[in-house]
Amino acid sequence: MDATGTDTTLYKLKGIVTSTRFFSAADGLRGAYEAGELKEDYYQPEDDSWAMSLEVGVKRYKLDSEHKYVEYMGCSSYVAHTRPQGVMFYDIRFKGEPTLYGLSMQEAAAQYGGFQPKAARTLYPDTYYSLGANLYQLTEGFNCPFSSTFWDIPIHEGSKTTTNPSTICIFESDAGFALSRHRVSGGPSDYGFQNFCVVKASLLTLGSIAAASRYLQSSFYFPAQWNWGPRIQAATQGSLHDYVVTFKADFDILDVYNSLQVSELKAVPTSQPW
Repeated sequence: MDATGTDTTLYKLKGIVTSTRFFSAADGLRGAYEAGELKEDYYQPEDDSWAMSLEVGVKRYKLDSEHKYVEYMGCSSYVAHTRPQGVMFYDIRFKGEPTLYGLSMQEAAAQYGGFQPKAARTLYPDTYYSLGANLYQLTEGFNCPFSSTFWDIPIHEGSKTTTNPSTICIFESDAGFALSRHRVSGGPSDYGFQNFCVVKASLLTLGSIAAASRYLQSSFYFPAQWNWGPRIQAATQGSLHDYVVTFKADFDILDVYNSLQVSELKAVPTSQPW
């Protein structure tokens, strides 16, 4: 679709892609379908099954909901929220000592790849969509365990302020695997330490993806597209993509022994039927 400019009367169809076929007009697509050249190769039923979770035991974290303050086993921080970046943390301390003055996500850009035009040309700079405004109500027992603590957040838009209920949940969780393991040399001893953590969760939409609810941008599966992502269902393929997520971390550094690593990605030219 050529949708250049704001005059919708000038928009025009550039072509239609299905499977490995390209059609410059709808008549060609209709003709191929009526001739039996296009068919459904795979049947994919829906599966809506999911599991519930429960936070058990006495809560070991302390909260000040008015000032959005959290304290857990020596760690403490204030929780803030902005419209572009979402949830942010300030004055992070361990046993009263400053560790981070601030920690927040700055951008989450998703670059897709694929055999079809949409997948191959998709790039989402997600702060454009106001990540902090796309925080929605979390479902107890699904997004967060039952008995979690929920916080609301205000959303400011134009001259109005609305409240999104239960958009941040706080709970303690056993990660289900050992934090560290130690084996005595030459002996059978194996010590495991349970990995407990307090989690501050919020459900936000990254571009068109809400991974926490298992929705994703995908393509129809066919063998020629195998190089561009995994087959996740009979007729569905997940589009290969990279998230470039940048954070701002204002550390309280004790010394000068630090390092910086730079990674570069290079694009390789290629051609497609479309």
